[in-house]
Amino acid sequence: MRNKYEGDEIMVRIQKAFRLSEEAIHAIEERDRSKYRTAQEYIEGLILNSDQKTTIETLVNEIVSLEKGIGDLKEELKRENEKQIRRLEELFGRGLAEAERKEQRRITSYQSAPPDEVI
Repeated sequence: MRNKYEGDEIMVRIQKAFRLSEEAIHAIEERDRSKYRTAQEYIEGLILNSDQKTTIETLVNEIVSLEKGIGDLKEELKRENEKQIRRLEELFGRGLAEAERKEQRRITSYQSAPPDEVI
């Protein structure tokens, strides 16, 4: 129903009675009274905000999915890093071996050179 003067919607209250389980009654009694002063406010809030809850559940599911994707990416990056580290270690080993061979040749050339050429 619309208010002719302000254009805002007016909630018309209708009194109905519902049978609820003891668990539902207990939940109503244990509500956050600072947020929901009356049981009616609490029940209306739950019913009217149920779409938001669905949206929140959807967001939670998306977050869980994103976290899984991030975990998968981390694992992939870890494998790539390990692969690159192995390659760098291999290249370093080759370079070290080459440097050792050059040093050995230099030492050998000094040992085999005539004494007058050694400085």
